[in-house]
Amino acid sequence: MIEDIKVLIERCSEELSEREYGFKYSRQLASEWSRFEQWLAESGFATFCEDACLSYLDRSVGSRVLRRGMTEGERLRLRAVRMLLSYAEGGEFEFRTPSVEHAMRGESAPALEAYAGHERARGLSRKTMENKERFLRRLNEWLELRGVPVAGLGADEIEEFLAGAFPTEAARHNAAQHLRHLLAWLYDEGLADRDASALVPRDAYRRGSRLPATYTTEEVARVLASADRSSATGRRDYVVLLLAAEYGMRSSDIVSLRLSDIDWDRNVITVRQRKTGSVTQLPLLAPVGNAIVDYLRHGRPDCDLPQVIVSAGSPAAARPIGPATVHSIVTKHISRADLDGWRDKRHGAHALRHSLATNMLGGGVALPVIAEVLGHQSTETTNAYLGLDVSSLSGCALPMPAMRSPHYGEVS
Repeated sequence: MIEDIKVLIERCSEELSEREYGFKYSRQLASEWSRFEQWLAESGFATFCEDACLSYLDRSVGSRVLRRGMTEGERLRLRAVRMLLSYAEGGEFEFRTPSVEHAMRGESAPALEAYAGHERARGLSRKTMENKERFLRRLNEWLELRGVPVAGLGADEIEEFLAGAFPTEAARHNAAQHLRHLLAWLYDEGLADRDASALVPRDAYRRGSRLPATYTTEEVARVLASADRSSATGRRDYVVLLLAAEYGMRSSDIVSLRLSDIDWDRNVITVRQRKTGSVTQLPLLAPVGNAIVDYLRHGRPDCDLPQVIVSAGSPAAARPIGPATVHSIVTKHISRADLDGWRDKRHGAHALRHSLATNMLGGGVALPVIAEVLGHQSTETTNAYLGLDVSSLSGCALPMPAMRSPHYGEVS
């Protein structure tokens, strides 16, 4: 965690510039950060810490989360301080300011918090942990409301919790998975007398039934062309876009790509899938290799960081970027490309990943090859893209024979 408030504010200011926040909003945030820095010095806190942030918010805003009736000034101050705290802890701005407290309470809280700590220690992605913690808070609230200990959950309580707290099929499916893992862990740790994970009902939910958002090859080309490759930032953005568009890399994999993952002698790039743990070696495509060379020579700060993609600016201030920054970069260039209906679609790196799979499928590439490129552990995952290949699906339609029944009349 960053404890020097001056260093923290400097890095957060650079992050605002990286993501191209508006000048007015950036200046307002900087003013709030300066006010907090002054309060920190006057209040006797030796270093920046969570306790200082919460104490400041309690005194100046009266809340640590969004509440109805807040003035615009109070909302801005809350957002500014929470941005500092989230960046200091994880190197990323909090996606949005929450409207509920995140602390768990009551008899079940210690066990649930211990499980959350166990899951964090596994090195799960930030997004995955946020989903787990959101589930645990909801479970904690339900347990406390009904006075049920977490180790005493039975089949009836599990069914009531899943049916009442999660209205959609997808939400219940994900909650059941989280609950199954939690109950097995409680038993393994000796915190429960029985393994109740088997009592969590199974379902036949298939996430692949929802079609992903995609862009055509022409639209992807327009997105790539929107990067200004005459500037250092533009060169970096172009590499990010190419990695997402040509290899279907997720945001977490783009920011984790290291210089050592590129074998220039063999023209091979190693893609390490943080989500699945799989490692794939792919040919280093000429446009990607040339763009990386151009970025390393004329755009990337001269620093010792192992990551390929780093923040723009001076070498002394260079640091790895986070997945949220990648999302901002891709969204920025999709916006600049001015594609029809882009606001109604997803427009991050994952949209380019989906587009690559769909366009490869439309070009006749076999599913196992697409699965290998995307790092899917099973072609069942890749099957989700079959529903998007309308031209190929139309060839599967069987001709309808003529119907001559007197009831219907002749139909041809």
